[in-house]
Amino acid sequence: YINKLKVRGSYGRTGKVNFAPYAASTVYEALFDEWYKTGYGAVLKALGNKDLTWEKTDKFNIGIETQTLNKRLTIDFEYYYDKPIDLVNDVTLSHTSGFSTYKDNMGEVVNKGVEVEVRADIYRDRNWNVSLWGNMAHNTNKILKISDSQKAYNQRVAEFYKKEQDAQNINYSLKDANYSVPIAQYEEGQSLTSIWAVKSLGIDPTTGKEIYLNRDGTVSDKWDATQEVVVGNTEPKFNGAFGVNLTYREWSLFASFLYEWGGQEYNQTLVDRVENAAIERGNVDLRVLTDRWQKPGDVAQFKNIKDSKLTTLPTSRFVQDKSYIRL
Repeated sequence: YINKLKVRGSYGRTGKVNFAPYAASTVYEALFDEWYKTGYGAVLKALGNKDLTWEKTDKFNIGIETQTLNKRLTIDFEYYYDKPIDLVNDVTLSHTSGFSTYKDNMGEVVNKGVEVEVRADIYRDRNWNVSLWGNMAHNTNKILKISDSQKAYNQRVAEFYKKEQDAQNINYSLKDANYSVPIAQYEEGQSLTSIWAVKSLGIDPTTGKEIYLNRDGTVSDKWDATQEVVVGNTEPKFNGAFGVNLTYREWSLFASFLYEWGGQEYNQTLVDRVENAAIERGNVDLRVLTDRWQKPGDVAQFKNIKDSKLTTLPTSRFVQDKSYIRL
């Protein structure tokens, strides 16, 4: 019954430098075409990090390959466990610093998961050949340890949002669309692909204002950057592909399906084109009027139409499940 049975496994530590050699160096450009009282000038061109080290990864995997039913059914299974140490990652900066990102070691992360691949010849004769195939992958990642620089980075994220937060407390907005975009944060025990935002209880039917759930369980109608938590994860629980290969004499049909299930995404389009739509500058989605709160008693998806000038800060209200199958 078993035509092939192969068991494989491996363990090792690898090192890699997945950044350009100059990424760790602060680079200046001399301005020789301009003369100042103190001499020639220079401008900062690249933001370096003298403490940046190369990334190391402990890798372990075990797999089984088997072929049965007179080689008509093939199954490959693999389990892997990867632990990057001193993981190198792009840390996002406010554009007011003059740079959007810089490289830093963020600590230790665990990646683990399984991959399964199946191939089967269902039927075969002189004229017909029917084959099915499919694969599935499941991966999870978790931050085990973060560096002090990453903790400081999380604090800078909160300070970035605080400017718009303070403005809205006096019913004013800085009108910067960047404040509506969730920024990645890093916390031990959480995932690298987590979505961070303030937890929402929806729109209050009596006032048209959004109600937020704080970390301590209290309720507030004021958005607070210090209350951001993990509200979703862009990493799907399962993803892969499957298909069929059908042949009859000189005719053939091949169909391939891609699928993904179990992840979430932040619907930024809904924020930008509906909730924060610029009514005065052009045509807008019909929901800008029909799905907004307008008077007491309205059960609505979007905030008070009078508050449309106030930028919507990251909220769990726009986190949606993402699953699809594509032919």
